[in-house]
Amino acid sequence: MPLNPDNEGLRTHKEIARLWQGDKPTPEEFVKYLSDPPQLKVAAARYRMEANGERLSSSVITKIIDLRRKAAELDDVINALRPDIDEDDDAKEKMIVT
Repeated sequence: MPLNPDNEGLRTHKEIARLWQGDKPTPEEFVKYLSDPPQLKVAAARYRMEANGERLSSSVITKIIDLRRKAAELDDVINALRPDIDEDDDAKEKMIVT
């Protein structure tokens, strides 16, 4: 296994989802990929909405909803890519480590 660039030990790779079954996508797999890109699911899982009230004057308050980035945990990425895996499912433990 290759060493981490910071020399902090070995890096591991976990396969949590496949884009397609073989080495190349079938036309159907490619269309499915384009219609719902997994990168967007992962990105969406890394943001949360935060609402704040802002006073504009003595009689007017507005509600501002902002997107805040949060740290991406492995479980967030897995849930974004594989929503079929429940928290108690053993499938997370069966992920391939290469």
